[in-house]
Amino acid sequence: MEREPGGGAVAADLEPAEQCGPQRLGSGQGGGSPEGVTGMAQSLSRRMIERFKGTAPGQAARRVVRFSRWVRECAVDSIGLARLAVTDDPGIVGTPFLSLQQWKRELEKLPPATGQEILLFAIQNRTWVEWMVWAAAVFRSMGYRPVVVYSGQTVSRIYEPAGFGVGLERFGGVFWKHALATPQIGFLDLDDFVRAEPSLEAEYAAFSNRAAHMIAAYDLEVEEFEPEDLAAQYDEKVREAEAMLTRYTPALHRVLGQFPSARAVAPNGQIGLSTAILEVANRRNVRAAFVEAWCMRPGHMVWNFNRAALDYDVRGWLSYLGKLAPDAEAEADRYMRFQERAHMSQNEGWLKDYRPVQRSNTAAPFPAQLETFLARPGATFLMGTNVVGDSATLGRATIFKSQKDWVQQVVAFFREHPELNLVFRAHPDEVTIRARRRMGDVAAQAAGGADNVFVIPGESDVSSYALMARVRCGLAWVSNVGLDMALRDLPVVIAANAAYSGLGIVREAQTREGYFEELLSLAESPVGPSPEAIALGKLYQRVLTRTLSLQANERGYSAGRFRLRPGRMTGEQHKFFRILAGELDDKGREK
Repeated sequence: MEREPGGGAVAADLEPAEQCGPQRLGSGQGGGSPEGVTGMAQSLSRRMIERFKGTAPGQAARRVVRFSRWVRECAVDSIGLARLAVTDDPGIVGTPFLSLQQWKRELEKLPPATGQEILLFAIQNRTWVEWMVWAAAVFRSMGYRPVVVYSGQTVSRIYEPAGFGVGLERFGGVFWKHALATPQIGFLDLDDFVRAEPSLEAEYAAFSNRAAHMIAAYDLEVEEFEPEDLAAQYDEKVREAEAMLTRYTPALHRVLGQFPSARAVAPNGQIGLSTAILEVANRRNVRAAFVEAWCMRPGHMVWNFNRAALDYDVRGWLSYLGKLAPDAEAEADRYMRFQERAHMSQNEGWLKDYRPVQRSNTAAPFPAQLETFLARPGATFLMGTNVVGDSATLGRATIFKSQKDWVQQVVAFFREHPELNLVFRAHPDEVTIRARRRMGDVAAQAAGGADNVFVIPGESDVSSYALMARVRCGLAWVSNVGLDMALRDLPVVIAANAAYSGLGIVREAQTREGYFEELLSLAESPVGPSPEAIALGKLYQRVLTRTLSLQANERGYSAGRFRLRPGRMTGEQHKFFRILAGELDDKGREK
C-alpha cells in the first residue's frame, strides 16, 4: 500500500487504486474457470474503449480497468453468494463484497459494544477504504465502538458506478453501499463538517502549504521542489492539494473535537489527506495510529502513534530491544550474507519473506571497465541513492535542497578533485518499479564524462555489496545502504535525515561546507565506525527485519481474503489490533 497507481497526493484521495483489483477465480473452494471470466472481461473492456474516446488517457485506462474488475467480481460474487446461501463462508477466494457479507453475519451474533470509540479514516484509495471497514469489524468484535470516517465525495469517485448501465448493481462496485448498511459500525461523512471558517483555515494555512508540496511530489513521483519538466503539472498539483487540505483540515479539526476521548487509526501520515489527520490529531492531543504495509515483508504492517507510519520510532525500538543477544547477532550476520546472496537459500527460516534487492551475488565478476576504474590511484567513494517516489524519502532534505541537488553537487565536487574517485551506484529498484526520475541519469549528466566518476545505472546487475569491499568510504542520502556500508566497516557520510540519523552509526554534517570538508578528511584518514557503532547498527537492523512489523494482513492486501472470526485471529494479527486499540503499548507490551 506504499505506492499504487493513482495512490498519492490529491489523486490518492479521489481515485481508486488499480492494483487492488479483483481476485482471480482459482483452483480450490469457490473456484471456477479463470480463463473464461478473464477473457470475457478483456473482450468487454475492448468494446468499452470506443466509449471512452475523448477522455484523458489516464482516466480512460482507469475506467477500462474498473470495468474489467467489475465483470470479474460479478462472476466471483455470483458463486460466493450461492455458497453463502448454505454456509457462513463464501469460499477461500472471494471479493471484498463477499467478505463484507461474512463479516456482517459474524457481527450480528455479537452483544452490544461497551468499549471505547475508535475512529477509522477510510481515505486514499479502494485498498484502504476496504481495509478500514475490515478493521472496524475487527474492533467491533473486540467490544469497541468503531466509527468509520469518510468523505462521501471521495468514496463516490472510488466506487463510481461500474456497471455502465448493465444493471447488476448489487455486485462488484457496491461494497461501500453494503458497508454503510452495517448497523454495528458507525459511519461519519467528513463532508458534513465542511464549512467556511476563515480563522480556522488561517490556523492551518502554513501546514497546508508545506504538506501540499509533499503530496504533489508523491503523486507525480518526483522530489519536492524538483519537478523539472513537470513544473506546470507540479504547480497545479500543489494548488489542488492545498485546496483539498484547506477544505478538509478544518473539518477534521471539528470531527476530532467531537470525539475527544476516542482513538484514531489512519493510513500512512505522509500522503494525501492522511497528512492532515496527523497534523490535527497532534494539535488535538488525540491518540492516533498511522499504519502502512511493510514492503520488506509481504502481509506485514507497521504502525506509529502520532507520527507517520514510516517515520520509525528508532530510539524507542532500540530501547525496547536493549542490546543484541549472541543469537540475534548471529542472525544479523546471516541477514547480511543473505543481502549479498552468498550461498544461501531465500527459503531458509524467516528469510523466506524477503526479496533480495541485488540481482547478483558478491562473487560475480565486475565488468572489465569497472575493474579498471577500481584500480585507479586515490581514495574511492561509493555513493548510494534512494528511489525517487518512495514515500519514505518525503520531507527528509536538510542541508541539500533535494537528492538531485545532492547528487549534482557531490559529482561536481569530485570533478574538482581529480585525485579522488567516485563510484555512483543507482538503486537497482529504479528499474524494477520503473521510476519516473532516475538518479543514475542525473549522475551521468553531471559527470559529463569525467575520468574519476563511474556511474552504474539501476539497470546494472553489479552487486552494491561487492563494491563495498573495494572502496574506502560510503555516501548515502537516507537509504539503508548507508547502514549496510557502515556494518561492513566503511565510514559513511549521510546527506539528509535518515531513520538512523543521530545514533552515531554514520557521520553527519550540519552544513554543506561541513559535508564536503568531511569528505576531504575521510579521503586522508578513512576511520570506520567503532565496534559500539557497528553493534548499534546491527541492533537497528534487527528492528527493521524482525521487530518493527507484524503479519497483520493478507499478502496481497485485498479485503477479499479477510474473514472475521472473533477470538480466532492469528497471534500477530490479534497483537496488532490490540496495539492499535491501546490494550498493549506501542511496542506490543502489556501495560
